[in-house]
Amino acid sequence: PRCIWTLADETCLFTYIKTNCAKSGDGLNFDKSFWAQAAIDIAQSTTGAAKTADSCATKWSQLHATYNVVDRVTHYSGVAWSTDCGTDIIAESEGIWADIIKVSMSIPSAKPYKNKGWVPYNIMCELLPSKASGGRV
Repeated sequence: PRCIWTLADETCLFTYIKTNCAKSGDGLNFDKSFWAQAAIDIAQSTTGAAKTADSCATKWSQLHATYNVVDRVTHYSGVAWSTDCGTDIIAESEGIWADIIKVSMSIPSAKPYKNKGWVPYNIMCELLPSKASGGRV
C-alpha cells in the first residue's frame, strides 16, 4: 500500500529526528540505520500504511526541500509570513509576489505558498538553520 503521511505522522517523525539529531551528520543527513530505527519508533503513533525506513528517509528529503523553499519566501523583504496564510498576498502586494517568483528567486515551487502556509515550518526551523538572508534573497 502507498504510504500517506498526515501532519500528525510528520510530527511523530519530527519528534524522533529532534530527539535523535545528535546521530546525524552535517545538515541532518542520516544513514540507513537511523531511518530503520525511526520507522520502528514511530510505528505505534502513525496511521495508514506502515512507514518504512525508505519512506521515512524520502519524507524527510521532501520536507527538507519544502523547508528550503518556504524559508527563502519567509525571508523575502516586504512579505509577511504565516503558517496559516503563507505570504497572504493581496492585490496591493501582487508585484512583490511576482518578484519573488520570477526575478529574485526563480523558484516556481514557491507558488503554493502565496496564500497558503506550511504548518511544519516552525518545527523545521528548530531542526535546520536558515540558509536565507534578509532583504531580497
